[in-house]
This record gives sequence, structure tokens and C-alpha cells, in this order.
Amino acid sequence: MSAAQQQQRQRQDEQGPGGGGGGGPRQGSSGAGQHGAMTDSALSDLAKVFLSRQKDKEGRYRYVEQIDEMMPKGSTYIAIDYNDLVSFPRLDAEFTEAPD
Repeated sequence: MSAAQQQQRQRQDEQGPGGGGGGGPRQGSSGAGQHGAMTDSALSDLAKVFLSRQKDKEGRYRYVEQIDEMMPKGSTYIAIDYNDLVSFPRLDAEFTEAPD
């Protein structure tokens, strides 16, 4: 895959499934089960792409390894580097609008 194709694929992944807003617009003001303009399913898909693409300097999947270590440690969260999060603008916007 060429560098241009890789960049295009990353932009598509950052936008979420279906291209533009991912999963359909928010209906009403309560947004039950949805975040911003993304459904829970679209947000989950985008988060999976984000988590599986972030590597450390040694080429290891930083967040996947943290997730793998959660159960043995009894942990309920992982720490995400903000600089990694802003590399996915759509995901960053979702968590800025509704951090919980």
C-alpha cells in the first residue's frame, strides 16, 4: 500500500464507519445511547481502530498491551496520551464533548 493510500485509509478510519459522521446524526437533545453525531457502535469501532494503531518507539501496541494487563491487575481504565488522541480528530472531538 502506498503512503498516499495509507493516509487516505487513516483519514477514513478517523472519520468513522460510513465516511462523514459515522453511524448517523444525533437525534434529539438527550442523545441516549449516542455521543455527538456518532452512535455508540460507531464510536466503539473508531476507538478500536485508534487503540490498535498506536505503537510505542519499540513498535509495540501500547494500548493493546495495557488492555491485556487490565484483568490481572484488576484495573478498570487505561491512560491515553493526549497527543495520541488528537491524532484522531473525530475521536478527540467525541471525548471532548462527552468525556464520560
